[in-house]
Amino acid sequence: MQYTEIRRAITPARLTAFDRAAQRRGANHDDAIKVYEWNAELASALLLPMHLFEVVLRNAIHEALTLTYRERWPWDSRFLYSVPLKHGRYEPRKDVQQKASWYPTTGKVIPELKFVFWEQMLSRRYDVAIWNPLLTTVFPNVPTGAGTSAAARGLARDVGVVRGIRNRVAHHEPIFSQNITEVIDAIHRVSTYRSLDVGDWVKAAHRVILVQGQCPSWYV
Repeated sequence: MQYTEIRRAITPARLTAFDRAAQRRGANHDDAIKVYEWNAELASALLLPMHLFEVVLRNAIHEALTLTYRERWPWDSRFLYSVPLKHGRYEPRKDVQQKASWYPTTGKVIPELKFVFWEQMLSRRYDVAIWNPLLTTVFPNVPTGAGTSAAARGLARDVGVVRGIRNRVAHHEPIFSQNITEVIDAIHRVSTYRSLDVGDWVKAAHRVILVQGQCPSWYV
């Protein structure tokens, strides 16, 4: 197969990281296409565990919010005023208010909120109202030996790791040089914190580890 047209279709700029990886290992531009293909396979394999992770995570946090503010927490002024106006360029309070104005039920609002919203719900500002009393209710297997606050921050770190790779996958960016094992470990941990059965289910459902082992032999 001649790769000239393939490289032109993908564009040299998008192949830069792959060309560099091939060059560092004494491979050629055609070999870089093989890494590009493997990268796409890896991204595809990650979609399933990331999907399960996100649904499990936000439903756990929804449960805690419901126990604190009742089912219609997106419309509860006590909750809304606990949400910051800004987090970097993200506006979490506006995000909740906007989605609550568009959709009639909490079940419709939940999947529309940005992933960063769920990550930020594990920040220290919610410890007193939510996580000190409820962390082990919704994440019964989370280790709390260092305290509830430390456990919640550990969860937030794991969520941040997954969010970082999720954004790269969503934009078709290179992930082959990322620490995929760290991502999968984070997904497995948080899923298991929610439930041992859920953790086992997530581990058995995906093929990321298999695809990791299918990288071009010269790249190892």
